[in-house]
Parts: sequence; C-alpha cells; structure tokens
Amino acid sequence: MRPPVLVLGMHRSGTSAVAGALVRAGWTVPGTAIRNWDNPRGHFESTALIRLNEEVLAASGGHWLAAPPEVRWTPEHLQARGHLITPGAVLKDPRSLLAWPFWRDAPVRFLGVVRHPIAVARSLGAWRGMPLAEGLALWLAHNRPLVEAGIPTLVFDGDVERVRADLAALVEDLGGDLDPETIDPAEIHHDGGPVPEGLPPALLEEAQDLWRRLGGGDPQGTALPWEIIDRLRATLAAGGDPADLVRDLATYGPAGLAPAGMACLKARRADVLVAALEGDDAPRRLWRAKALLDLGRPAEAAVLLADHPDFEARLLETRALHQAGQVIQADARLAALAKEALYPHTCHAQRAAWAADAGRLEEAVLLLAEAIAAAPLRRRGRLRQRRASLLHRLGRIEEAVAERAQAQAEDPAWFAD
Repeated sequence: MRPPVLVLGMHRSGTSAVAGALVRAGWTVPGTAIRNWDNPRGHFESTALIRLNEEVLAASGGHWLAAPPEVRWTPEHLQARGHLITPGAVLKDPRSLLAWPFWRDAPVRFLGVVRHPIAVARSLGAWRGMPLAEGLALWLAHNRPLVEAGIPTLVFDGDVERVRADLAALVEDLGGDLDPETIDPAEIHHDGGPVPEGLPPALLEEAQDLWRRLGGGDPQGTALPWEIIDRLRATLAAGGDPADLVRDLATYGPAGLAPAGMACLKARRADVLVAALEGDDAPRRLWRAKALLDLGRPAEAAVLLADHPDFEARLLETRALHQAGQVIQADARLAALAKEALYPHTCHAQRAAWAADAGRLEEAVLLLAEAIAAAPLRRRGRLRQRRASLLHRLGRIEEAVAERAQAQAEDPAWFAD
C-alpha cells in the first residue's frame, strides 16, 4: 500500500509537476482537485486541503501571502487533517509550508520541491506582478522549513534528465515506480537569469545561502523571453503596435500569456489581445474573453467562456452573462459555482452586489451573511462593512452598528489600512 505523501514547496517551484508525477505513478488527490488557467496540466491540489490550510493560517493571523508569527489550530482542524490522510493520497499545497508546525507530526511521508529563489521571484512577477523583493521574502518563508526539518527535497532546476533521475529515486523510496517521461522539459522554465539590481543585500544573501543548503546551484532551465516582455512593455508605453510581440509570447503558453495579457490590459490595449491571440486553446480563449470584457463586448466574451475547463473562466462567464443582460442565468450559474469554489464568499458577495444594484436589499443582506460565514477572518471586515451599509439603508440601525463593531473586532487590519 502506498503511503500518503505531502508534497512541500513554494508556489511556482514545480510542485504541480511532481504531484502530477505521483498521480501517474498511482497516488490520488483526495476529493475535488482545483484547476486554474495558469497550469493546463493541472495543479493536483485538493480543495479540502487548501481550505484547511487557509483556516489554520487565518486562525493564526496569516494567509497564503503572509506567514503568521505563530501557527495555531483547533481539534477540528486536526480532525479535518486526519480525514485527508489516507493510504495512497498525495497532498500538495504550498500553504502547508507556512502552516508547517501543524503538519510536522502528521503521519505522512514528506517530499520537498525547490526552485532557485530568483527564478521563483521572477515567475511571481510575471504571474501576479509581485515585486522581486516580496517574492524573495515569500520564497524564504516557505523554504526555511525544508532545511530546518531535513525533508528529502528535489531541486527542480537544470537538466531534465537529472530532475527525472532524482525524482525517480525519491518516488522509489516512497514505494512507487516513476515513468521518466512524466516530467516535461518545458515545465522547467522561469530561469533566474542575472541577479536583478536593487534587491536588499541581506535578503538576497539569505536566499542564496538557503538555496545552496537545499542542494541548488546556478539557475538553469528554459528561460522566459524577458527581452520580448521588456520590448512589449516599452512598445505599449510608446503607443506602438505590439501585436507581433504578443504573438511571440503566446508561443510560450500560459507562462508567456500572463505577462502579455496583464501588460496589454494595464495599458488599456485590450484590442491587441483580441487581434493577436488566435486559436481555440483554453488559455488564449480566457485572455481574449478578458479583453472583450474590457472592451465592453460581454456577449462575445460569454461565447468564448462557455464550457471552459477552468474555474476562473467559468467565474468570469457569470460576469459576462450579467453584463450581457442575462441576469437570471448569471445569478444561477454563480450560485452553483459557490458550491465548488475555493473561496465561496466571493460568489456570495458578487450575488449580493447584483441584488443590491437591482434594489433587492433584503436579499443582498442575506447573501452577505452567507459570504461572511464562508470567508476567512481577514476578508470579513469589508464584507461586514458592506452589510452594515445595507442594513442602515433598510433602517435597521442597531443591527448596522453591531455589524460595524463586529467588523472592527474581527478584522482590525483592514480598518487600519
């Protein structure tokens, strides 16, 4: 019987590729697995696992972008952990490293994955627009436990044959047999390139030291075309025609589409994406749909998003339908999506906003109550504030005052911003 395995690694570090390799070797993801546009092969992440980690981090005063100073949990959290740990389960979520004390004594086998800190920071910059220094700090917060706990760790960087051989040895130690072709050379990308100037020296030194202690060397892999990305940004800033540059970046798949799409939308050049992104594959359809929405063409966007495999696209489809005047259909779709959403409070809150805009204030108040109940603590302040405003409009003043007081008590950081 295969042991349960917890795959530990920072975002953008190859954990999805490793978890996918384990699945193809016979392990299974417990429950429903999430699937987003940015990884067409899949993330192999259990929705229940992510929700559990989110709850533990929220109870500790942190979240997936901020490690808490101390990790706290309840007996209910431990019970939920036990339900996930079954023979042959592969558990993978980068948040597990931020909640490491909660997982440290779990009856599982651990498998770490690490990629060069500059490579990860650059990837986060392309993926989320995160400043490099913030990406490095987040890399450190995730990877310190790998060193401190002495977890067997795969260096997901460099020659693909070396990565395959190292992973095969780790999987064999877990009792499995790895198909060497299961790791695609294209998955080893986002190389670090030259170290950017202006990074805090102490932060950079600690990250480089930790990388060496984990067994890493000089960053390698298939580089993203940073020169093309920089030329695209410069062309957009100068008001030129960047269509060919967008097409070039699209050949790199989601990793190239993300910086191209974000740069064009930020520059208010959604027209370029519509014209340049030919093809019917899921990532291109999603970015064209985003551009069409930005251009005020929701009906066309809804057509592109229909039957899309990724959750983000299906969520965006409800917005397109609503803007196209298909209000009842949009609301029904969003209500259904809330049942499978990683963050269901966003669905309830959007439905509440639609109801309030239509003058259905009582319905909006009820929907916001559902959103608050489903939201992590760090998101409740703004939701309670919105609900308080609606209660005030309905003349329910005492309830509004109580809701605002609860918002400040529950989410003081939001009021301090």
